[in-house]
Amino acid sequence: MLFCGLYQKKHLWEAVFAGWCFGFGLNATSLFWVSEALYIDGDKFLWMIPFAVTGLPAILAIYHAAFSYALFISRISQHGKIGSYAVAFSCLYSIIEILRGHILSGFPWNLVAYIWSECIEISQIASAIGSYGIGAITTAAACLFSYIVLSKRRLLLPALAFIVPISAMYTYGYIRLSGRSIEYHENIVVRIVQPSIIQKNKICPEMAEKNLTELLALSNSYGAEKITHTIWPESSIPWTISDDVMHIVFDKLRMINNNTILIAGSGYIFEQERNLIATNAMVVKNATNINVIYSKSHLLPFGEYVPFRRFIELAVDAKYVQKVTPGAMDFSPGYGVKTVRIDNAPPFSPLICYEAIFPGEVIKNNDRAQWIINITNDGWFGDTSGPYQHFSSVKFRAIEEGVPIARAANTGISAMIDPYGIEINKLPIFSCGIIDCKLPKPIPSTIYGMYGKTIDLALALLLIAVFAFVSAILPTHTNKISSKSCA
Repeated sequence: MLFCGLYQKKHLWEAVFAGWCFGFGLNATSLFWVSEALYIDGDKFLWMIPFAVTGLPAILAIYHAAFSYALFISRISQHGKIGSYAVAFSCLYSIIEILRGHILSGFPWNLVAYIWSECIEISQIASAIGSYGIGAITTAAACLFSYIVLSKRRLLLPALAFIVPISAMYTYGYIRLSGRSIEYHENIVVRIVQPSIIQKNKICPEMAEKNLTELLALSNSYGAEKITHTIWPESSIPWTISDDVMHIVFDKLRMINNNTILIAGSGYIFEQERNLIATNAMVVKNATNINVIYSKSHLLPFGEYVPFRRFIELAVDAKYVQKVTPGAMDFSPGYGVKTVRIDNAPPFSPLICYEAIFPGEVIKNNDRAQWIINITNDGWFGDTSGPYQHFSSVKFRAIEEGVPIARAANTGISAMIDPYGIEINKLPIFSCGIIDCKLPKPIPSTIYGMYGKTIDLALALLLIAVFAFVSAILPTHTNKISSKSCA
């Protein structure tokens, strides 16, 4: 639709507006679930729903408006051949997607590559070219398909250009999976706990003890004596911990099986240079103490902190300027990706919530983790498409890096995912239960795992070069698509 619509625009403002409208509609329909979080504490945040439903899509639509602007001023869409327009369109669209994943804090959500999340064979090529690479090939193939359909001619070469890359990706994945062999750590058994606590109850202080009791019951249920490591979801410890009260929290967790090491999520407050700092943290409890091992670095705007708070408070009463998650203090970011070492386990990379959506930013380059622990709480978003979109992106990180992922979610979807992105076991959304599984071993480092950011940069530069070539070098004989073809 966008491919055909922009080709016919004769004025810059028409093209930009059409691109923005397309982007707004795309993001409004795919991100509507964001507003679900505002119903949880409706007395405070219900007024924000219209802004969430329209504001976020409107802002993200700027990327599509910028795409349309650049495509229009290249003049290909007015004077170029349909073929050169298809190439330029696909290159520029992929460039914009890469930029969306990196500008400001980045938001690489619902990447084009994820349309293949249920086709595990095609998804495998993420191990070599990453999600942005799959997206670029898919976009190019889709544009060439549109070219074939709209040109109304028998075009063998463009048809092959569409079929060959898709077939090549599938073949690559088929061959890769035919040699799939997963080895396990025989002496490491992980228990992933999904308590499925209703979000309103989860944030209610009066329910804290009951919520903890449910987590402990699941953790100590049948077979607990065999478990070496237990993983709880994000913010599963129902109190914000600090160095002063660490021993109190430790005492409350004593009921968990002492043979297991607990990895869990919690808020954490500490003092730094006479200032109180709050973080969304991951902690580890063993038989003797609790340690904070990681603080989330990719924070969710308005969910975990209010961006531009000082400026907003100049126009709005401070009591209305609050983050959606509980607590008066904004969270502060941690120091980025790290590799953590704990007792009786291979080194792992801790990721909290949507940190797992960032390609090439989930494992430390010079200290490769052997697995990823991703804790999250998608209970904020109810039974919408949001948790499913989130889970799809996590599977791509396993493929890209070649390491297993243990994912614990409060209300789902929890899973143990192997290094090929295949679910060994999972718990569906809103089910209460546990997953007991031996820890899979990683496979040798993938190409993308070794050179991820370099590959993304090289792809971006290649796309820019091809777009520039098509814009400036190729002849511009008119070969228009008729309006009737686009109807």
